Order: sequence, then C-alpha cells, then structure tokens
Amino acid sequence: MSCAAAGGTSFWTETYRAPQCPRCGCQVSRYSEEGLFSYEDPGQDETVAMQAAKLGLSWDGERLVDGAGREVNDADVLHSLFNGRRGGSRSVRAFESLIKAGLTVAPPNPVGAGVLLDNILRLDLTASQEEAFAEFLSSGCITAAHAMSFGKSTLGLMALTRIPGKHLLLVDTQLLREQWIEKFREFAPRVEVRQHAKPVHSTVSVFEPGSDLRCIVEIFNYATHADLGREDWVIAAFDEVHRLPAARAHRHSLVRSKYRLGMSATADLREDGRGALVSKLTGALIGGDWQEQMERGLVRRLPVKVMIVEDLEHKHEVVGALLREHTKVVVLCEAIADGRELETRYGVPFVSSSTRNKLAVVRAARSVVLSRVGDASLSVRDCEVTVDHSGLFGSRIQSLQRLGRLMHSERGKFHAILMTREERYERFGKRIEAIVAKGFPVEEVVVQRERASVHTLLTPTLRAKVRGVADPLLGPLGIFDEPLSVAA
Repeated sequence: MSCAAAGGTSFWTETYRAPQCPRCGCQVSRYSEEGLFSYEDPGQDETVAMQAAKLGLSWDGERLVDGAGREVNDADVLHSLFNGRRGGSRSVRAFESLIKAGLTVAPPNPVGAGVLLDNILRLDLTASQEEAFAEFLSSGCITAAHAMSFGKSTLGLMALTRIPGKHLLLVDTQLLREQWIEKFREFAPRVEVRQHAKPVHSTVSVFEPGSDLRCIVEIFNYATHADLGREDWVIAAFDEVHRLPAARAHRHSLVRSKYRLGMSATADLREDGRGALVSKLTGALIGGDWQEQMERGLVRRLPVKVMIVEDLEHKHEVVGALLREHTKVVVLCEAIADGRELETRYGVPFVSSSTRNKLAVVRAARSVVLSRVGDASLSVRDCEVTVDHSGLFGSRIQSLQRLGRLMHSERGKFHAILMTREERYERFGKRIEAIVAKGFPVEEVVVQRERASVHTLLTPTLRAKVRGVADPLLGPLGIFDEPLSVAA
C-alpha cells in the first residue's frame, strides 16, 4: 500500500533537509502540495498527529485513538509499522521519533505473588542481587545496568526459571548462546536442548527436580530474520540489551510479552545516542552506579594499563611478551588478519565467527585470541590478563566490555590496552575516558622496543608456515617446511 493510500504524505521537516518519509523511509519531495510552512517548530504533538493520520488514527496529545475514539495500544501500532518485513534502516528513524514522543513498549506489569515459583536452581542470589530481583518483580520490566561480574545473567536465570511458561531470550552472538546453554545445564536440575536450523535458534526445556516441565526458553540471536512477534511470550529477556536499538534489532523490542528484562553494563553508551531509548524498550535502568558497587565490594576495581607502542608489529610483540609472562591471557582484536597472525605466531587458538564449537575452544585453551565475538558477556573465570589489542575506533561500549572479560575472572591481575601515540592522543582517546569515568585506575606506560622481531623479516607466505616451536625470546617461531635463509 502506498503512503498516500494509507492516509497521506504530509509531515513536518526542516527546510534545508532532504526529508525521508516517516512511514516508508523513502526520500520525498521537499514541499507538500498544501505548501504549508512554519517559522517555529510545530512540536511533537503535531508531528505525531501527522504520523498517526497515515494509519487512520488520531493523537489527542496523550494517546493514540482510532476512529471510534478507543485508545490504541502503543506496542500494536509500533509492531504494525515496523515488523520483520520492513527494512531496519528505513524504519528506525520513525521508530525513534515515536518512542521519544512517549509511545512505550514496556509498561509496568508487576509479577503477581501467585506467579512466582520456588527456586529450583543450584545457586542463590546475593543480597544485592535480591534487591535487583525485587525491582524486577515490583515492575515486571527493568534494565539491569550493573557492572560486569555483578551477576546479571544470574538474575536472568532466576527470572526465566522461577516464572513458568515460554520465554524468549535474545543474545548477540553464537558464543553467548552457547554460554547461556552451559549455565542452564550447570545450575538447573535437568534440561533438554534442541538446535534448530531454520531459523537458527536453540530451545532449552527446563524441568523440575521430578519430571514436570517448568519452562521453555527459546534463544535467538539479534540478527535473526524470524518474526518473533507472532507469538506471545511470558518473559522477553535481552542480553547485551544495548544492541536492541540498532537498525535491524529494534523490531524485536515489539514482541508481545508479559514481562521484560534487559541486561547490559553499557546499556546507555551507544555512540549514536540511541542508548537513551533502552529504558523505554525494556524498563527503567537500575544499577548504573559502578563506583558505588566497587565501594561496596560487589565488583572489583581492577587496574588498567595503557601500553603505548610504536606500530602494529610492536603490538604483536607485546602480546607475545604477555603470553610468556602469564599463565592465561585473553587477547581481543578487531581485524581477522591480526587474529590469524597472532594464532600463527604464538600457537594460541583464534576464535572468530567462523570457528566451530566456539565455547569449547575457549574453555580448552590455555590462552586465546578472540575477534569481536568475544567482546561482551563471555566469562573466562581463570583469566589473568586481558589485552585490548585493537578496536572499533573510539567505541566506549567495546572498551568497557573488553575490560569486563577480566572482571568476570577470579584470578584477574590487570587489563592491558595497546595503542600507538596517534590512537591514544588523537583518534581513540574516548576508549580510555570511558574507563576512567567508571572509576578504574589507569596507568600509562611507554613500551620500549628492544630489537626488531625476526617476524618483520619474513613474508606473509613464510609466516604462514610457522608451526609452534618456542624461542626463549620471541615465543613460538615454528619449523619451516623448506630451508630458509634471511639476509641480515
């Protein structure tokens, strides 16, 4: 159906802006047929009224009503506008404007006393987690923004297993889907897991200590094309909920559910400003004061070292030194080529989106190199040092989330961030500022380069033949399949 057939095409826009239709996202003519203009901002009410008219509705300043004057549910309107068949890039701007205007998809709905069942998990909440869980029960929708290692996933496990029914859990990566399944198996009396190919997702059935079914949890990735709005869910839970306002993922916020639970330590830090929408999509933010949690001893105030290096090759050398000095190191890098280089050079596994059985590889490895798939939520409880090798520009979320991998560890010593002078002082300083703002002690050190690595003398082809024989200074250099001579 065309926009004209759906109720008209007029809407307010700035005079010198190339406007896009708030309904379909298409670029449109600058002026309406009526030739109306205003020297003043027409305001949110008139803007929303025009958008409502395209749906045959009207806006009375507080609510949407149909032709008979009956109030229309906000979530139903949003779902009809931005379902899974509509491109995210075309709908997210209108979605954002409607949410900011006051439409909500997470109205309060307290969990009734008769709904909550007894705890069947082999774990108990701490006093601070009990406070957060009570907040969830009182409103039925919260966004847990506590620092990493507080136990947000424990809150999720408790909510999903103490309230019976069919629940939805959205995660960011396959690796996190595997980790949630690992936690259900570890703490629930009995679970059955089924994997589905079309659409890709996992079904976790949790049973009582006897044989009765307690709940079913369907775990999807945010990137799924499945129309999750076709079903009614009891709980809609969103891990790393800062992903939810993204251009394609935002449609999943429109699923119909009785209760909502968002979980992310960086819920409000999106660089595009959409983090402010999270509290309207999954409930009010709680636990955002990290420093207060550190002072209470709920989370650790781990030291951070910013290590200034000369170039990319120097970063690789520093990683080698850290691998030799510490028992278990987790290295996080942005470029796939860098991850493969570190794997080849030092004999540690590199886990990326193409790795099979990702969680099993991480659990079995002494040290590991991770692509962006390991940035958030992953727990490596015996890790000593995490290394932020290279990142996504000045992303504050990524910087804090990578530090969070160490906060989950019981043996964490320090978090290292490798940067050239240009990266630190001219380009990506926001990554460090975000860590300082959360109250972590940051020390900057300039790493001196003792001598050029042998690897700088090798071509990529020869480097690919490295197989893992340790050199006392440079780490695993490997054995070559054919004789090699290098001119000094």
